[in-house]
Amino acid sequence: MNSQIFTEKLQGIMEEMKEISHMDYFLFSEEGDLEAQTKDVDIPELGKMVRKFRDSPAERQIARGFFFVRICIWGRTEYILLAETEGTDEHSYTIVQMAASQIRNLYLMANSPMDENQYLRQLLLGNLSDEEMEEEAKKLKLDQNPRSMFVLEFEEEKNEIAMETVRNLFLKDDSEYLLDMNGYRAVLIKYADRQPEEAAEELAHMIIDNLQTEALANVKVGYGRNISSYQQMEQNYKDICTALKISRIFYPKKQVAVYEHLGIGRLIYQLPKDLCQMFLKEVFSGEEEVELDKEMLVTIDKLFENNLNISETARQLYVHRNTLVYRLERIEKILGLDIRTFEDAMMFRIAMMVQAHVKYLEKKESRNIVKRSAQ
Repeated sequence: MNSQIFTEKLQGIMEEMKEISHMDYFLFSEEGDLEAQTKDVDIPELGKMVRKFRDSPAERQIARGFFFVRICIWGRTEYILLAETEGTDEHSYTIVQMAASQIRNLYLMANSPMDENQYLRQLLLGNLSDEEMEEEAKKLKLDQNPRSMFVLEFEEEKNEIAMETVRNLFLKDDSEYLLDMNGYRAVLIKYADRQPEEAAEELAHMIIDNLQTEALANVKVGYGRNISSYQQMEQNYKDICTALKISRIFYPKKQVAVYEHLGIGRLIYQLPKDLCQMFLKEVFSGEEEVELDKEMLVTIDKLFENNLNISETARQLYVHRNTLVYRLERIEKILGLDIRTFEDAMMFRIAMMVQAHVKYLEKKESRNIVKRSAQ
């Protein structure tokens, strides 16, 4: 992990702990230099107090309204963490210790030797500079053969049975990898020569089917273009994650998402909320949203599946043709669109996708409001 990324993550940990504990933090190096802080103030005496604490045998101390905590790594003092607090009880100390523990773990992660899985995970997350990327690849003796990447997103938190199923069925040897990214996401990296591009969708469906059968796990799988070097992996991973997000919004029934085949969803995903709302009002005669019952939605979906063929749609819905025509006329009164015609059918399909995008943006805004309120 390069120094800039490490510093950013260090600052992020301290800001997060401030939000949780409502205390300000100051992190000093063993030499007494200020490394990070959550409060932009200059307290000249702090450096002197830190050095005095460093030279003492104490592991923790309270002085001048600050908790002092020593952060030792591999037997030596690496950092000294100060927390500005009015409380001096054990609960406050426990919170400061949690912050110290997170800083210690970040340091160990940044400075410990990486195995292949750790290297690839850090690479995908963008935690390595170009120099570190090449240096670690040489240390691990990783080849630059073309590879294909599959991102697995689980509906519920994945378990070891699911991971073991993928590991046993889809890893051919130790040059292919299964990475645990978080509780709901994993990444499968395979040799591209064993996985030609035209067979990628078949493999994606095999992963889905086997996880449902063997691990009772529902999963969406995304994949993109083949990658010819490790430098391309981070961007490829981001692209596939974007494809999965777009697929969840616009194509929720699809279990496989392909970055190169996102269709009009890719375009709508880029639109701002106000422009979407303006479009919906134009289509739906001043309304931003239309509500259709289940029967109407099933009818519309089936009509689209059959390329607007009335007779075939009626046959598959097990209704008389006249009954279907009556339903479509009712839908036309509600929507102001005759979806039996190609132009209005396309307008409705696009409007439904735009409406789904607006709902996604509103849900995202609500989550952010709740998060800010909790702070």
